[in-house]
Amino acid sequence: MNIKDKHSEDKKVSLVPLFKGSEGTVSSMHLVKDGELPPHITKVPALLTCVFGKAVYLTASIKETLNPGDYVEIEPMVEHWINGIEDSYLLLIK
Repeated sequence: MNIKDKHSEDKKVSLVPLFKGSEGTVSSMHLVKDGELPPHITKVPALLTCVFGKAVYLTASIKETLNPGDYVEIEPMVEHWINGIEDSYLLLIK
């Protein structure tokens, strides 16, 4: 199986559940170039890892560019958003 096969190519942003365990979840995210996951807040800590492409994780005070293999910890109750610099696939672990 491949993460790319889980997403429709006609959406700018796609989030698909991959795994649900007893203590957390893993979702696959696809952002097309210039696609944006709009500002939102999570209630639980999360980890966002870039698998393919290039994206930017943003908050009011942070701008973190994610290349393949890079990750960022997402703090709970902090508004954040993500922009696709290139066609990108990311894993969101909560």
